[in-house]
Amino acid sequence: ILQTLLEDPGARALYLFPTKAFARDQAAELGALLEVAAGPEGAHGGSAAASATSARGLPGLGAAVYDGDTPPAERTRIRDRAHVVLSNPDMLHTAILPHHARWMRVFENLRYVVIDELHHYRGVFGSHLANVLRRLERICRFHGSNPTFVCTSATIANPAQLAERPPALCRPVPTLAEIGFTAPPTEPPDGAPLPAPGPAGARAALKAFLPRLDAYDRLRDLPAEDATSRLGIHLRFGTLSIRELVALARQRLEAKNTPNLEGTAAWLNELVWREFFAQIMANFPHAMSGAFRPAYDAIAWETGARADAHFAAWCQGRTGYPIVDAAMRQLAATGFMPGRLRMVTASFLIKDLGLDWRRGEAWFAEKLDDFDLSANNGNWQWVASTGCDAQPWFRVFNPVLQSRRFDPEAVYIRRWLPELARLPARLLHDMRRAGPQERAGLAYPEPLVDHEAARGRTLLRYGAAARATA
Repeated sequence: ILQTLLEDPGARALYLFPTKAFARDQAAELGALLEVAAGPEGAHGGSAAASATSARGLPGLGAAVYDGDTPPAERTRIRDRAHVVLSNPDMLHTAILPHHARWMRVFENLRYVVIDELHHYRGVFGSHLANVLRRLERICRFHGSNPTFVCTSATIANPAQLAERPPALCRPVPTLAEIGFTAPPTEPPDGAPLPAPGPAGARAALKAFLPRLDAYDRLRDLPAEDATSRLGIHLRFGTLSIRELVALARQRLEAKNTPNLEGTAAWLNELVWREFFAQIMANFPHAMSGAFRPAYDAIAWETGARADAHFAAWCQGRTGYPIVDAAMRQLAATGFMPGRLRMVTASFLIKDLGLDWRRGEAWFAEKLDDFDLSANNGNWQWVASTGCDAQPWFRVFNPVLQSRRFDPEAVYIRRWLPELARLPARLLHDMRRAGPQERAGLAYPEPLVDHEAARGRTLLRYGAAARATA
């Protein structure tokens, strides 16, 4: 960096440290280095160049600290003359970027941005820094520069020793059996191939999904179609980057030759929901074990032997509502369920059977290959109307209407409930309409509950909790 400054008198560099104290500690050392770099004749031919090494900065090839303690008389000189500006993220955010027009000479010629002590930027502090740097990038582009960002961390004398794992943690990677996978995976009965593992599998899955992306908005809710991305498992295990997918979606939205922007926009929206739920988990950890809105922890859920029997029937896909049962059997057989049906089955458990949403959340966590704590929790609480930005509690999914709308020919239902394959679609949507003749020889249960009656009980249940906290 210093070599660049010596060769190009107009070049500028910005150094960021976590605190003012860090910046001022480094200013003297950097000033001394600049003095050496400038040589005995001074930088750019000036004999006095780099002669002073205080934190207030250097003439000629100079480094200067710009923070809240910088005297007003020095600030203009630093903006106009300093080749290296040392500051901190807060000062950059509040005093430099908002007044970037005054810093035109720096931003037009900014070649390097150095972020030192990178290990300090964690959690909220790290998120703040990321947003500040994105804003810095935009301002640099506005002024016509494209600086190189250099990230550094503490220099240590014994890196090998610090990198060694403590003896208590020196253990091999657990086997599949040790983490609960007691049997080798088998091919799913729906004929879909098992997900290929690793980054190579992620690339293959993404490549397979892209031709379906333009129709994503129209087909993703149809369970009979293979229209979802199937990328959740790779996001869950980190073999695919969410940032890469967001960047890809944005590129397609900005491209002039994208056939259907609505498909990409719908997919991007799903990625945003995933990140939104991750932020909820990070900032409101209580929601991982209870309602995001604690008042709804007071809801009187169904309990007892009958509730347990209903839960078992839901898990086994024997509720008497074919669309619910088909989805639950797909989950048990393959570890996957389309997104639309995750909402339908969750709503049935919570608002038809009156069971605590946490029971269903735990079952999905056990069965879903793409299980992600924040996304699973966020989606269950959205359906349960207990979460952040959730659906209103008086909205209840009607499984019969959902079946008619999203599986009109009952193709999906017949795939997963072969014992009902001979029945017409109108009965597969609503088995309450099936008479003794249609049910003859069928080993399929009667509906556990009447939907309309169950909906009434749900409104009373949620209404009581709402009134108690009003």
